Amino acid sequence: AFKTGQVVRCIVLRYIPENNRLSLSLKLDKPVSTTPDNDLTTGCVLKPGQIVDLQVTGVTSSGITLHHNDSQELVYMPLEYLSDHTHLCSDLLAYHSSLLEQATSSGLNYVINEVLIMSERLPSCP
Repeated sequence: AFKTGQVVRCIVLRYIPENNRLSLSLKLDKPVSTTPDNDLTTGCVLKPGQIVDLQVTGVTSSGITLHHNDSQELVYMPLEYLSDHTHLCSDLLAYHSSLLEQATSSGLNYVINEVLIMSERLPSCP
């Protein structure tokens, strides 16, 4: 039996963004690993809760590639992480792209200050 507010493990079967539909299964074919595939704790410096300055090294249609100068780590920030309001994400991506272009043409680095590291798992780059 389930209770309201209970946290459960599930598998996403299908997502249809146009309809805002998500199909889930509570039947797990294999145990869900609690260790992320790409874990920052193995030899990496950045940890959840840290606030760091990151240099923007690239902007693609799906997100921003960042570089942490102190640790030499690369970080990828997907498009949907740019804002809680999804309708603003593409505008923010265009904004970061133009700032990177301006900085690069001037021979400068484009740095985003005070980025909060939220997860030990890095989203994989496209």
